[in-house]
Amino acid sequence: MSIRSKDRGPKPLHLYEELMLLALANQTGTLATYVPEHLVAGAVLAELLIEERIGIGDRKKQLLEARDERPLGDPILDEAAARIAASKRRASLMVWITRVAGTNRLHHRAALQLCERGILRADEKTILLLFKQKVYPELDPRPERKIVERMRGALASETEPVDARTAAMVAVISS
Repeated sequence: MSIRSKDRGPKPLHLYEELMLLALANQTGTLATYVPEHLVAGAVLAELLIEERIGIGDRKKQLLEARDERPLGDPILDEAAARIAASKRRASLMVWITRVAGTNRLHHRAALQLCERGILRADEKTILLLFKQKVYPELDPRPERKIVERMRGALASETEPVDARTAAMVAVISS
């Protein structure tokens, strides 16, 4: 699945962006399910593992290490990879999920990137006449439909191998 970028051709969605699309209610733009920052962080780290930017150096302790420090061109992924590379001491996957989850406004940043792609629209909703809430209603339903079709196909098939991205998405969602 890919989205057309004006100057670079097709640009695939990242795992954390796919997760956000699945978590947001299409019309209201609010979180349809409880998506803590830890799920978004897990998707960010899964993407970095798939792209081989980070790896698990010690299988027993599951210590993450930087493997390739070249930027991917995505601010959220690049920031997480840079933090891992700059860390003086290696830490476990679970520790890094917590650290990345602590990134300021992580799920809002992910939603804003989908707004830049023309998939969502950033809006504000007033609650009880006092509080403002950021909401992200869907503008283009096609990317989410493709994700759902891919997930259904993977879960329904007993013979076809599942690609790494789909397997990672199922693992993050099931956690």
